[in-house]
Amino acid sequence: MTDRFQEALALHRSGRLDEAARLYVEILQENPWHADSLNLLGVVWHQKGHAEKAVELIRRAIQMTPNQPHFFVNLASALRALGRHGEAVDAARIALDRRPRLAEAQLALALSLQALGEREEAEATLLQMGADHPFDSRGPQALGNLYREAGRFDEALMAFQEALGRDGNDAGAHLGLGTMLLTRGKPWEAEPHLRRATELAPQVSAGWLNYGTCLIRQGRDAEAADAFRKGLEVAPNDVQLAVNLGQAFLGMGRLTEAENCFQEVLKRQPDFPAAIHGLADVRREADRHEEAIPLYEKAMSLDPSGGFHVGLTQSLWEVGEVDRAIEVLKSAIDREPNKADPRVILAGMLATAGDLEAAVDVCRQALRLEPNYASALIELARIRREKLTPEETEALGRVVQIPLPPTQRIAAHFAWASVADAREEFAEAAEHLARGNALANEYRQAKGQQYDPRAWSDYVERIIRAFDDRFFARTRGWGRETERPVFIVGLPRSGTTLVEQILASHPQVHGAGERRFAHQAFVRAAQEVGGNAEELDFVERLTRDVVHQAARWHEEQLNKLDGGSALRVVDKMPENYTLLGWIVTMFPQARIIHCRRDVRDVALSCWMTNFAHVRWTNDIEHIAGRIRGYRRLMEHWGRVLPTRWHDLDYEKLVANPEAESRKLVQALGLKWDAACLEFHQSRRYVKTASVAQVRQPIYQRSVGRWRHYESALSGLWAAIENPG
Repeated sequence: MTDRFQEALALHRSGRLDEAARLYVEILQENPWHADSLNLLGVVWHQKGHAEKAVELIRRAIQMTPNQPHFFVNLASALRALGRHGEAVDAARIALDRRPRLAEAQLALALSLQALGEREEAEATLLQMGADHPFDSRGPQALGNLYREAGRFDEALMAFQEALGRDGNDAGAHLGLGTMLLTRGKPWEAEPHLRRATELAPQVSAGWLNYGTCLIRQGRDAEAADAFRKGLEVAPNDVQLAVNLGQAFLGMGRLTEAENCFQEVLKRQPDFPAAIHGLADVRREADRHEEAIPLYEKAMSLDPSGGFHVGLTQSLWEVGEVDRAIEVLKSAIDREPNKADPRVILAGMLATAGDLEAAVDVCRQALRLEPNYASALIELARIRREKLTPEETEALGRVVQIPLPPTQRIAAHFAWASVADAREEFAEAAEHLARGNALANEYRQAKGQQYDPRAWSDYVERIIRAFDDRFFARTRGWGRETERPVFIVGLPRSGTTLVEQILASHPQVHGAGERRFAHQAFVRAAQEVGGNAEELDFVERLTRDVVHQAARWHEEQLNKLDGGSALRVVDKMPENYTLLGWIVTMFPQARIIHCRRDVRDVALSCWMTNFAHVRWTNDIEHIAGRIRGYRRLMEHWGRVLPTRWHDLDYEKLVANPEAESRKLVQALGLKWDAACLEFHQSRRYVKTASVAQVRQPIYQRSVGRWRHYESALSGLWAAIENPG
């Protein structure tokens, strides 16, 4: 029997629990009084998640051998799993009575006391354990967890480090130290510890959860997804792992897979806030903000401190509810006044809404809470540029050099470039712009979201083929007879924001910002006739009724913005130039303003701008190809559109603002109003990459700006046919 017991024990130690249990049972069938087998069979049941059965078996073993201290330690562990912490403390104390310096009993007592909230006695017990067993890492490791729970983070870090000093292969210490570093915003330092924790204890799901989270913080979403999948193999019912897997898919742009993860969690737990939040993020990424907003609100109602305000704010902003978006952020700050991040987001919104002084003040509040906080310094540089204090400039310089998540690292280079450019240090600006754009390209490639220039060229060809003379002859007289919609089109950075600001200052004009209504109406029409909007395979099947319905939906969206009160509603989505054929089909009387600018200045400005969602501006060949496609389309529209548009040259506007502004207003069929020249004093929000510039009177320093970067971008100038 001794040999069989040793065989069972070996199986047990190797993790082969079912085989070990079978041998323990066989031994007990031959000898029901074999207390060691009964005790260890109880331990197996405990390890398999059946603590009640474990308690029953271990108590029977204690009745047989009441002086065995390890039996009481195992009993304490099973009782603690059941939440019966008072009984667990009693069992651990009995074990210590039997053997006063038994490490396992000390640990069991401390953990049970901690669970009861008796932290002082738990700490004293663990300190004694550490002193009694100077080569055992478990005491300081448990002490680190206790300190972390108590918010004593510096002491927790030291305790975990001490544990690893005693045993470099302590998985719990690696997990604890890595988690602490991750919590402190140091994912690069945390990564090796969390990775090692998963290697040493792959059966612990918390290791995979924190390791995957660490990878997400570094922008390594695909690797994070693998970690979360491995965690789910260990713990298939762990909803947080499933939610985090959804977030990794979201980061990779795989929205369908992300939604499936969140929906699966919600089937099991319909009110799980993180899953509702994830589903809202999917809707937001798909530009379905009206659906995202109630989901964010539900998540916040379930967990007010869950950090869901960021997504809600972004969606409110996108649908034009600026005041409410700002109020949500202010409420988040009131709830957690010591957090810097909500303040940085608020600063960005205040700046975009026109209150630059308040935005700067909020940024500096964030920096007082977290000196050298990268996001705050980047936002401050975006607003202040060359007006940063020497201390802020020095801090921004340090930020550019330290490890940061990919999006922040990219933004830091663009921020430093904007400061250098404002100081006319053009060579240094070009160096950081080249680095920022290269990093942005790498980041998109890693996420599978790289730009495909061939797809763009093919799309231009499809547009030209679909919207030809025959199409306009067939659709003449279709659509809605209304002059309310105004579309400002052109390349990004061609002056579309400036033009919208001028027009929106007119009392009879509502500035709607950049809206995707035209594209959304196009998609609706495609779905109605069973086609694909990107492939344009449905255009020849369009009917008068389908166009009318799409135009009516578009009109309804505009009416929601201003209640239908303004004579003109201006949509400044620049790349609506690709949809001009569709726009004039829906709205034959729509006013169209085409913004033109020296394409060298456009190309430079695009290369200098850290766009969140424009993928083609980080590579000079892509910029050049985009400009060539734009030219082809505008030449095509000039030949086939049954209506004309108003061309507005940026250079003429800045040289003679009043004369060109009068022409703009006339093109809208309105009477001149002098308020149009005071656009920079408007308090309306402006969603643009040029926050500070649109709060200034018209200036000419951006004309011919490309010359400062002529040598740095010589390849770009060569790639653009007939520049200027």
